[in-house]
Amino acid sequence: MMSRPGIVFYLDWKYVFQSLTDAECGVLLRAILDYADTGSAPQFDDRILQMAWGAIHPRLDEDKRRYEATVQQRRDAANKRWGKDTSTPSVDGMDKYIDW
Repeated sequence: MMSRPGIVFYLDWKYVFQSLTDAECGVLLRAILDYADTGSAPQFDDRILQMAWGAIHPRLDEDKRRYEATVQQRRDAANKRWGKDTSTPSVDGMDKYIDW
């Protein structure tokens, strides 16, 4: 499956970031981007960063779930529209001319 092209950054996260130092903001932002890209959850030693992460990561997970559901729904609609049967091999309908 193709990876997502990006993430949504929510304005209500502003309040989480306001309580952090600039250095902590950088660490958290990098963790958000890494998690969105690889799915690897960060391990923070700092309790403040752990709490900030706890406020942010559920929304990232929900966005990812919704994105994947939308992609699957659109894939199914395209397959239905174009009459693709994914259970049999076909190359643009040429399988009826080729002896597999």
